[in-house]
Amino acid sequence: MRRAAITAIAVVFILISLTGCRKREDGDRAEAAAPRLTGGAWPVFRGDPGLTGDSGTDLPDSVTLAWEFETGGEIKSSPVVDSGKVYFGSADGFVYAVDLGSGELRWRFDAGAPVEAPPLVSGTSLYVGTVDGDFLVLASSDGRLLRRVTDKGRILGSANTIPSAVVFGSYDNRLYAVDAENGEQVWTYESTYFINGAASTDGVHVVFGGCDAVLHIVDARSGGPISTADRQTMLMIVKY
Repeated sequence: MRRAAITAIAVVFILISLTGCRKREDGDRAEAAAPRLTGGAWPVFRGDPGLTGDSGTDLPDSVTLAWEFETGGEIKSSPVVDSGKVYFGSADGFVYAVDLGSGELRWRFDAGAPVEAPPLVSGTSLYVGTVDGDFLVLASSDGRLLRRVTDKGRILGSANTIPSAVVFGSYDNRLYAVDAENGEQVWTYESTYFINGAASTDGVHVVFGGCDAVLHIVDARSGGPISTADRQTMLMIVKY
């Protein structure tokens, strides 16, 4: 019963996640517009480690454009917000920090490759992957490079936080957990196809949908498998 309950909770997440999966050679991805935040923090993709997408605020009936900011390339990286700054990546190869109130550039970092993944802000650090497979840790205050974890596959999904570590998926079919302080690998979990989206977590479990059309539930402490559910099983749960 416990495994069934965990799986049922994560069904909506996996159905959303799988919509971003295409063949490896297909670079096209669906783009979606999101409402602009008027305040508060939104430090990770979909707002919190559980990826609930709940801001806890009410949007007004109508909105007006406050500012706009142009980069040298297409922006597929969903922005995150923390400490009065908006962080995002661009196909021009830079990670940007823009003032939330004015839209003025605070800093930018040359990542050396297009950045499609949404950043993660945790503590005083910003974590983000590139399409060349580098996982970057920057100082959120000024964009200084703190460390670079290399030799991963393409990283298109947001990182997320678990106790003392950061997790992210890669096109090398693996979910990685790296130490938040030193960047050392804590554990890795291997699926059978690339991981295109973000993993959600409650601090005990890590849940992600791979492009293998399987929902994976992993132990957050060890990276060991807890349970999996394929598309047919998930559709049966939804129908029930």
